[in-house]
Amino acid sequence: MKYILDQSTETMGREWVPSIIFMELTKSCEYSCRHCRASAQLDPSPDELDLKELKNVIGSINDLGESKPLIVFTGGNPLRKPFFEDIIEYTSQLRIPFSVSPPGSELINGRILAKLKETGCKSISLSIDGADATSHEWLRKLEGSFDLTMQSAEKIIEAGINIQVNTTVMKSNLMEMPGIAKIMKDKGIRTWELFFLINTGRGAYLEPVNDKEAFAFALWLLWLRRYGFIIRTVELPQYRVLQSRFADISVLDSYLGDKDGNGSGIPDDSWDLLRTLQQKTREALGEPEPGKSQAPSSRMHENRGFNGILFISDIGEVYPSGFLPMSLGSLREDNLKNIISRSKLLKDLSERKNMKGACGVCNEVTHCVGSRSRAFALMNDPLAEDPICFISETAFENKEGMV
Repeated sequence: MKYILDQSTETMGREWVPSIIFMELTKSCEYSCRHCRASAQLDPSPDELDLKELKNVIGSINDLGESKPLIVFTGGNPLRKPFFEDIIEYTSQLRIPFSVSPPGSELINGRILAKLKETGCKSISLSIDGADATSHEWLRKLEGSFDLTMQSAEKIIEAGINIQVNTTVMKSNLMEMPGIAKIMKDKGIRTWELFFLINTGRGAYLEPVNDKEAFAFALWLLWLRRYGFIIRTVELPQYRVLQSRFADISVLDSYLGDKDGNGSGIPDDSWDLLRTLQQKTREALGEPEPGKSQAPSSRMHENRGFNGILFISDIGEVYPSGFLPMSLGSLREDNLKNIISRSKLLKDLSERKNMKGACGVCNEVTHCVGSRSRAFALMNDPLAEDPICFISETAFENKEGMV
């Protein structure tokens, strides 16, 4: 879907630079995951950007200014791009920070890891979506992929490259989360990025969490910081609001009350789920160690457009997010700076006054304007209210216990 550009004026009103750009190098992938945003396939698309075009795109990113965004090379499996090493070498020469997000893969070997370390790769993220092979491989649809992911993680750790775990959060795997946390703790992995399912691509028919589940899970993530994890969320901007309100773990403890009672009047469904997750976490990880709690993630995209990111597809189309399929323009036809400055959609998404429903009247001004991708996926309108909001006072008929 194309979103009409305003060709006559710079609509962003200021020189906005994204903090992160996800760059899809290819849709080629050995996996066929049930939730795949990209609807990845075994063979690459015939019109994917070639090496010269990709270098032009990376140069266009470099031309945004001195404040260079982090590029996350993704896919499909970005390691399947034939000239992947040339791409990261060129990115390194321009001194643009980059990370890589492949699935667990036999392509993660000593040679490519040495090249990634040499070129200054900031981190490698691996997806773990279940606590064991059965649950992980149901979603990933590749037999043996759980063990392959565990082996890939060990190789990355041995190579001395920072590693993070990415997990898609949906109704079917909520109870898997404490087990995934145990895997991370056992391997010494501290950074966890949780992607809340957006019904797009092959994930259009999976069931996302609802508002009460999202609220409980967000509180659990805040509580989980006491185990030393660094936690970030994607497509749950309301979590950033909770981060700001409960930056001090003692304030969270006071809000949650003691172990035996719901001192905050949290809705019963949310409270029961929160306590179940806490119990399963204690069973899997033991009691948290005093003094180990992590401060909120610094990557909160404050005042960086609607969420501080952009997405570039394998054919050079620019989107506000990989989960919001509304094209801002093509990098085969224009440079990135022009696409950003002329984008009416980016301007609309960055201003509270343009939002509808609960998001339009919410008092939160810094951390959240709702998930625009979820609004589009479920309501066919990127400016509609976020259907799972638990922040705005008008989001529920009964807001007792909400924050």
